[in-house]
Amino acid sequence: MLKDVQLNWLSAARCFAAGPAYSTLGIFCIICGVFCGMQLLAAMTERGADLNWRPGINFKIVAVIVVVITLCSGYMARPVAQSCAASAQKESK
Repeated sequence: MLKDVQLNWLSAARCFAAGPAYSTLGIFCIICGVFCGMQLLAAMTERGADLNWRPGINFKIVAVIVVVITLCSGYMARPVAQSCAASAQKESK
């Protein structure tokens, strides 16, 4: 089961190996992942500075949209990564 679990960044890295047609998808996955991390870091920094801080509705909406986009791009990259891994296994045999 754990063998089938792939992270978004790993799928994105394999998109680069699949060729130039999929490199845009790989770049998009990496940008989404970095943006999610930056958003999390900003929220943690605000919360650390002010214990009474609560995210506003705009922050929550943007966070949900970014997470959905990141998950969708990861699921789009997954078949590319699996086909690239399968072709690499065939070449090694």
